[in-house]
Parts: sequence; C-alpha cells; structure tokens
Amino acid sequence: MVASGLGIQTTRNRTVSAGSNGVLAYTLGVADVGKLTWHDRTGNVLEELPPVASGFSPALSADNRYLAVYRNSESGNELWITDLTRKTSQKVIFPLKAPFLPILSSDGSRIAFSSEAGIYEGPASGGEARLIAPVAAWTQQYSGDDRHILYVNVTKSNLELLSLDGAPNPIEIAPPGDTYFPATFAPGDRFVAYTSSESGRPEVYVRAVPPGSGRWLISNAGGGTAAWRGDGKELFYVATDLKLMAVDITLSPKFQAGTPKPLFATKIAGVLRGRNNFVVSRDGRRFLILTPPEDAQMDPVYLVVHWPSLVKKDGAGK
Repeated sequence: MVASGLGIQTTRNRTVSAGSNGVLAYTLGVADVGKLTWHDRTGNVLEELPPVASGFSPALSADNRYLAVYRNSESGNELWITDLTRKTSQKVIFPLKAPFLPILSSDGSRIAFSSEAGIYEGPASGGEARLIAPVAAWTQQYSGDDRHILYVNVTKSNLELLSLDGAPNPIEIAPPGDTYFPATFAPGDRFVAYTSSESGRPEVYVRAVPPGSGRWLISNAGGGTAAWRGDGKELFYVATDLKLMAVDITLSPKFQAGTPKPLFATKIAGVLRGRNNFVVSRDGRRFLILTPPEDAQMDPVYLVVHWPSLVKKDGAGK
C-alpha cells in the first residue's frame, strides 16, 4: 500500500529517511505533541512552554520573539504562532488543507509552509496565502534577508533555494542524494548545514551556497538536525545517541570546523526528520527542545519503493 500524499501532507509526526536507491522508510510516530522546554547548555530545564505553544518542528523568527509550530487536530494540521515576549499563542488560519513545517520571516510578520499543493506564503496573522512553488517540498528556512526560502524538493531528493524577488528558480544547493534534510542557513546565507546518510549513516555536513563551492563533514560519529548560533561561531547537532553536540565554526576568511563536543543528553525523537525538533537562541545559551511523551508508543517502520515517482503520480506539483 502506498501512503497517499507522501511528503506533501502529514497528519502525524513522521520520521523519514530517503535513499538515492528509491527506497523511503518512515514511521508515523505519535499524534501527541509532547512538550517544548528551554534548556541551558548543561541540560537543566529553564522553562516549559504551555501546551498551547507546543508543536512539531519549531521555528523561531530571527529576533527570537516569535515561535511557529504545527500540530494535529481532528480536522487536520494546524499552524500556531507564539509571541514569546508576551506569552500569547494563536492559531494561524488559512483556507488550505494540511499545512505543516511553518517557517517565519526575520521579523515574524510572514509565514511560509508546506501543503499538499506546494509551498505557500502569507501574513503571520493568517487570511490569504499564495502558492509560491507548486512542488512537493519540506520548507526549511527563510534566508537572513528574507529574499529566499530553503527547502527540500521531495520528488528530486535535493536541496533547492526559492527566490522571492523574481530571480530564476529554483537554485540547486545540493544535487539529488540521500536525505538532504533538515537544512539551515548559516548567518550571512553563504553556507548551509544539512543531514545526509550518503555514507551509510546520518552525518552533518556544511555546503557552500552557489556560486560558492566546498563541502565539509561536521559530525564525527553520526548525527543530524543541525542548528547555528546567531553569530555563526557554533553549530549544534544531535548525535545518534541523542546527545546535543557543539562544534566551533569559523566562517571567514575560509570555512573551518572544530571537534564536536557533547553538551547534554536529550530525548529528541531521532536525527533524520523533515525538520528539526529543537531550536537555538541567538546567543547559543538556550535550547528549545521538543520531547515526546514519556508513554509514547511508536508505530512500525514502513517502506516505500520508488518513492519519487509515486509522489509525482500522487499529484505533487499540480
């Protein structure tokens, strides 16, 4: 049986691993969100967000004021935005089916997200959203200047950049390969960190954004779901044993990466995901982590063969 709308819409928290051999493995996970908690660099819990603010694949605005998540309801997926300063949360309503993976512009005024027809963008207050890319996609991040959106092209299994100001689209960041996700811009938008299993296990890499060139292996014993400190001087990721790791980074005059150092153990649900389930404050001192419920019962792992052609056949990109 082929999963309908694979990679286009989601009604539960999926963990996905896609290979260049055309085989995709995924679990449906659990519908219960769990909880979002702020931790310091030693793992101590600083604050637990209220249930109304919790959701999958959290995304922060550049000023760290606004938090966007999606979560499940009986009617489908819902997008929520929390003002972390005022501690208020509201549902963002668009007349669209199954929105997921929301991302926020730098000031939190715009929101982009994936849905069954492609990538949409609209005001963070809700209302009308426009289709900006009719492609099966997992949205990842706005660029620092809000002129581009980084996303995973699910059909091609590659990383692409969507220009929002009329430039030629799309711009390929990384060629088709194994699990180019999650992905995130370094400050300055000259580099992208991402997770790939091309070596046979998930690892974190950094790649220069074209027209730049170069690629660097960051993790040294497996890992995924990378996130940058606001000044680009550290890169964080989750090791395969679910420890949060920190790596010293130099972006200029040439890219250099230090040796990964463990910070603390987490309970994040895996390292291969459509998007991160943790975010980092700009100063790198706090980590907002989504922890699954203690009694979560995970579903079996499902395999889909020749998944790119199935996504196309299923109607992606119409």
